[in-house]
Amino acid sequence: MKVNGSTGAIVWTFSPGNMDAVNSTPAVDYANNVIWVTSLSNGATQPSLWRIDSVTGAGISNFSLGDISGSPTLNFDNKVVYAVKDNGDLVAVRNDIAACANTFATGAASGTGFPIPVAVAAMDDRIFFTTTNGSSTVRKVRFAYNPACGGETFLADAVYANPSGIGTLSTPIINFLGLTPATRFIYVGSSDGNLYKIDPVNGTVLLSRTVNTGFTIGDPSLDLQLLKLYVGDTQGRIYSFDVF
Repeated sequence: MKVNGSTGAIVWTFSPGNMDAVNSTPAVDYANNVIWVTSLSNGATQPSLWRIDSVTGAGISNFSLGDISGSPTLNFDNKVVYAVKDNGDLVAVRNDIAACANTFATGAASGTGFPIPVAVAAMDDRIFFTTTNGSSTVRKVRFAYNPACGGETFLADAVYANPSGIGTLSTPIINFLGLTPATRFIYVGSSDGNLYKIDPVNGTVLLSRTVNTGFTIGDPSLDLQLLKLYVGDTQGRIYSFDVF
């Protein structure tokens, strides 16, 4: 559904008849007037990634990928849409080429939230996301792609084993304030009540902040102007930390 931000009036409604429940936030491709929406798949019998014309609300294309509860994410050159499937696999769908999709099988039991892509070179991304298979892990996967569909490469760049005792992890966020990869860091909330700072190169836990012991900490967000981290918890509170 598209709503007029000034009046609240409904501009259009997308209802294709074979869309299962939508539990995510759409990704907006402003350059091409397109939105990407993920959904459940009714037991893998219906599409779960949808490309929609943001002006008219008309469906452009869809992909049958299995259940996806998390939000899709566009990469920095606007050529790839990433999403984490509920079974923990990562999917990469070309935004600039029709009917071009790739899946990286993690072997995990489930996936959490949305992926965070970071471009390291032209058509070469590193994608950070969280999966669970008994215990949580933050993963880093490389996806290299070509001007045309075909020859795409997934590589498991790193699987960050969850250190003992730090609980189930949230969706990670990257601190993009650093000008080089060496000065960028991952922040992730945990069910043990802490917020963790992780080295994106090797997955080492560098620092932590206790937010609220005994409560699960959700996905962190970053204020680039004030240099603050914001997190919520299952007690219904919001916390602010200086970037550490």
